Amino acid sequence: KERTEIGRDPEGDVVLPARTISWRHLIVSHCDGNVIAEDLGSRNGTFVGLDKVKRRNLVEGDVLAVGDSVLLKLVFATVPEGEDSTHPYLLPPEPMTGVENAVSLLERLRKEHEGMSTDGGPLTLVWYRVDGLDACEELPLVEKAMRVVALAILQAMKGETLLARSADGEFIAMARAPTKTLCKMAEDACDSVSKQVDRGSCPAPLVLVAAVVPLSATAPADAEAVLTMARREAYTALADISTGVVMTTPLGVQEGG
Repeated sequence: KERTEIGRDPEGDVVLPARTISWRHLIVSHCDGNVIAEDLGSRNGTFVGLDKVKRRNLVEGDVLAVGDSVLLKLVFATVPEGEDSTHPYLLPPEPMTGVENAVSLLERLRKEHEGMSTDGGPLTLVWYRVDGLDACEELPLVEKAMRVVALAILQAMKGETLLARSADGEFIAMARAPTKTLCKMAEDACDSVSKQVDRGSCPAPLVLVAAVVPLSATAPADAEAVLTMARREAYTALADISTGVVMTTPLGVQEGG
């Protein structure tokens, strides 16, 4: 939109339900090629990089810190010719690796999980977290590091999965391969990243960890709910490890059930 309101207000354009976000936190507007962020008097402030701002012109790659819990990166994306301009494209597939974006993942999950495709066995999601990106102080280094990790995951997965980038430091894979197979593939990907000797991708060594989240037949039917719950399960499991791969209880199965 020309004006996008961001905050905790459920009626806003972008809803960020975090305690450190104000009800109406900021507006991002665009006109004549200029993109402007304007803080709406929020309690915890809006930052561009380390600078607390009231109003700031943004350029591609700028990172907005909203409150103290959410980071938003400005990316310009072109809607493919012939597509409705309201279609929810976030990013085009990464040209070198072909990695999809989070919107593509959600659309595929709807088709796969909501009964439109049942071939190939149970569905599993794999969360990959990339540690060590804090040492990449410039955006080009972050992008290069993420590309290195994406290639390692794709090579280890051997075409068994859809891989999507959800944010800096996060990839999500979706597959119908057996969970033991996916765990082995994830281990291979983590080992591959740990052996990277190309320090040009990041000043510090990168560490890849993964959580394998199987979906049970009793998982919610709604794809967005599945993705939200699976992310929670994955990050609860990943909080307990600094290396390697962990598998969670199948989503939808109650403990002790």
